[in-house]
Amino acid sequence: MIGFLNKAAARAATSSAAMAAALLAGAPAIAQTASPVATPDSATPAPLATGAPATADASTTPDAEIVVTGSRIQRSGYNSPTPVAVVNQDRVEKLGATNIGDALFQVPAFRAGTSPTTSGLTAGTIGAHIADLRGLGATRTLVMIDGQRVVPSTSVNTVDLNLIPSVLVQRTDVVTGGASAAYGSDAVAGVVNIIMDNKFEGLKGNVQYGVSRYGDGKDYQASLAYGTSFGGGRGHFVIGGEYEDSKAVGDCYTRPWCAEERQNLTNSTPGVNGIPAQILATNVHTSTQTRGGLITSGPLKGIQFNPDGSPTQFVYGTLVGGLFMLGGSGAGQNAYVTGVDIKVPVERISTYTHASYEFNDWLTGYVEGNFARVDGRNIGGASRNPGTGQTAIVIKTDNPFIPAGLRTIINNYNTANPAAPITSFPIGREGYDIGFSRGRDLTNTYRGVVGFDAKIGSHWRAGVYYQYGESDFHETIENNQVKPNFFYAVDATTGPNGLPVCRATLSADPAVRAAAAGCQPLNLFGQYNFSNEAKAYAYQTSFTRRRYDQSVLSGNIQGEPFSTWAGPVSIAVGVEHRSETAHGSTDALSQQLFFTTGNGTALNGHITVTEGYAETIVPLLRDVFLAKNLELNAAVRRTHYSTSGSVTTWKVGGVYEPTDWLRLRTTESRDIRAPNMTELFVPLVANQNTIIDTATHTTAVLPFLSGGNPNLTPEKAKTFTAGFVLQPRGIFTGFHFSFDYYNIKVNNAISTLSTQNVVTQCNNGQTDYCQYVTRGSDGLITLISTPYLNLNQLKTNGFDIVADYNLPLRRLSPGLPGTLSFNFTTTHIAHLTTVQKTGALDVAGVTGCSVTSFIECTPHWTYDGIVSYAVGRMSLTAHGHYVPKSVYDPTLVGPGDPGYSPSLANSIDPNRVAGAFYLSLMATYNVLDRGKQHLQLYFGVDNVADKNPPLMPGRANNTFFDPVGRYYKMGARFQY
Repeated sequence: MIGFLNKAAARAATSSAAMAAALLAGAPAIAQTASPVATPDSATPAPLATGAPATADASTTPDAEIVVTGSRIQRSGYNSPTPVAVVNQDRVEKLGATNIGDALFQVPAFRAGTSPTTSGLTAGTIGAHIADLRGLGATRTLVMIDGQRVVPSTSVNTVDLNLIPSVLVQRTDVVTGGASAAYGSDAVAGVVNIIMDNKFEGLKGNVQYGVSRYGDGKDYQASLAYGTSFGGGRGHFVIGGEYEDSKAVGDCYTRPWCAEERQNLTNSTPGVNGIPAQILATNVHTSTQTRGGLITSGPLKGIQFNPDGSPTQFVYGTLVGGLFMLGGSGAGQNAYVTGVDIKVPVERISTYTHASYEFNDWLTGYVEGNFARVDGRNIGGASRNPGTGQTAIVIKTDNPFIPAGLRTIINNYNTANPAAPITSFPIGREGYDIGFSRGRDLTNTYRGVVGFDAKIGSHWRAGVYYQYGESDFHETIENNQVKPNFFYAVDATTGPNGLPVCRATLSADPAVRAAAAGCQPLNLFGQYNFSNEAKAYAYQTSFTRRRYDQSVLSGNIQGEPFSTWAGPVSIAVGVEHRSETAHGSTDALSQQLFFTTGNGTALNGHITVTEGYAETIVPLLRDVFLAKNLELNAAVRRTHYSTSGSVTTWKVGGVYEPTDWLRLRTTESRDIRAPNMTELFVPLVANQNTIIDTATHTTAVLPFLSGGNPNLTPEKAKTFTAGFVLQPRGIFTGFHFSFDYYNIKVNNAISTLSTQNVVTQCNNGQTDYCQYVTRGSDGLITLISTPYLNLNQLKTNGFDIVADYNLPLRRLSPGLPGTLSFNFTTTHIAHLTTVQKTGALDVAGVTGCSVTSFIECTPHWTYDGIVSYAVGRMSLTAHGHYVPKSVYDPTLVGPGDPGYSPSLANSIDPNRVAGAFYLSLMATYNVLDRGKQHLQLYFGVDNVADKNPPLMPGRANNTFFDPVGRYYKMGARFQY
């Protein structure tokens, strides 16, 4: 009953009718309530991402109460010691971004680990935009709306930014340092706090259309928002919504660079003829499978089958390995890139409503609601059965589907070799004719909030709110190979009636006959020669259903109990109770791990969290010689998790302003992240992956098991930041420069090891990894295990630099028209290291992301800059983004690396990934700009030079490089 009431309350809060009927509500919770928030310089607002705090200078807005995302305390003139970058909505518009995630991922501090261009074969997060600060993993970045947690909306317990309609986003604050003491678990890398425009008045909207130069990737987006006051100005109501239909970008063969058929080739004889163990090459084809079938070993090796099933000779290329070869047959038919979209299609609807009402001078109430529906689809590739190992299709010579031409060859061979006749043979085959597996992730997310804020005297405020969130996740994978059914079906023989039947249905063992009940024999010689009944038996649909419920009850109070010689001391205290529950189900075949890949998971679990915090700001000096301001900020939080016990987090920081143009800041904090629902409770699931085994110099598609671990303990992190902000005056008014150093160490880091990393590290002599690798009697790998584990230590350090300047050209000469705006942002990641008992691996400076560690790779440097010129009704914007040359794989050695020799087992050529610079242009024209009436038209081009991704295997790495190519966008914005 409670669950039903929670769901009803959330859905009611998200409907505009209920909101209009319940116009009793108010400002956000006490931690985020404020008067209008100024940008770092209210006279010349910084329109782009800035490194300055999301506050106003006391000199510009002396009486304003400032919302600081890095702190729970609000007051005028306060600047948090924790670095906070601001992504204003103006940046979103200048980039022509249709999603807040697209705009954020251009900021160098982010790693765009999950987006529509990185989904590819992966289900569970199809089309999602998931924030990942510092490359530390998305689960270590906390996403909030107006300082309140958001219910997870993906299968990996992260928040999809598709939930947020950008039309009502005022700005996004990014805390680029630990913030667990302020906001609790998950804020190890930082916080993404999306500030909504709850005071908007009027009507505004946007329509936009985009298309690539190749005619695909079409994008249709429309948004609308309305806001009004009521009740004599005591109440306010806003509602907004957004719709986007983003079409797919085609597979690898739709782009010239990808049609080069790039792949990582393994060489079984490293050093011979100067060829290393691995080569990054083009014109790579599959060597153990074809669309019509290929016999891969024995006397018949090299026979492939035409579409009608007749045998013909397969032409082998050079450097023939377990999966690939250089040249040979199969041009344009690489099974590992065919059909898989470079960018997956996503259709989404997101809405937001907020209503507030001031009952009297001291009490305000509010209600708020979100609803989002995200529908992401992908093509998982055709089924692939390389003709080696356990994925090989074994055909016995009494199979009635053997083509006549091949049967003649077999009979002739057996006549000539009666002592060693052919009784069976393996074939490798890509199921192109059977069709591609197709994944769909459909997620409905609901969020409802009701709360009250109160003023207590002139120096105290209190607030309480209740929030309920629910995400309903539905995943299906159609045309998914059922492994036991498939192998029963391909093992055909002739039945008593002279017709083909599945051999297992004639077995003397009743258990085998029962397991194979309903089997239909499958003819895989040639193409499209099977029956629909056989296909339906061997290929079925897996599904996952999951509902995630989150309830939060929070109370906060803040005030100024006394003053020191330098001003009032501020404190904030609060308590919060959070309950999270997951309910899931899946199909019967998935429960038995019968699907070759994509088995559904029935996640069920429950977590409760109770915590309390206290924070204070103590002014030490103000307006004295060499100390315009000196303040101490400290916070502590005690948290109890029902699954892992109690932990304490804390933060100590300070701000020192020797003058009004220089601010120094530093913090040190202890942060935590408790294991989430997926990491604790998801059952073991079977999948498969392509693995390079350096012990046998082979490449193979291998099964692996991954799943949760109820014995996980919380991560504990130490974060140190130090930096400064320059805001000079005079002719340089409007210029901001910030530098911030960070150092983060995470102990007991929770993650899974990548399958390739497990194999590579075991082969390199790190025996702790070998327990997760199972090999057969022939030495070949048969299974890999990758459960969630507490994996010792994760370390990263580096710095951020941000500079922006709004320059009215009249400052240079009274006759010069217009304004120039500059923004430059760079992040340097010096180290991003995982430390195991068996050694350390640093993945900073790596963009190949082929093996790495349990965290993803990242470049040492990322640069981003925007230059805009506005004059009259027109503005022009140029946006540049640069990723420099980096390493392909840090576990390998290539030319130019110390100690390189082609005879090494871990040698590769090349081991470098070229850099890439992307230039985008945008032009806007204000057709109407009169009072509150505005109409703007715009046109933009992304990747103007049509820059291709650098040489990397397959579809390349779409995390750092643009795989789409030149892209055109146009649209119109209006406000009334």
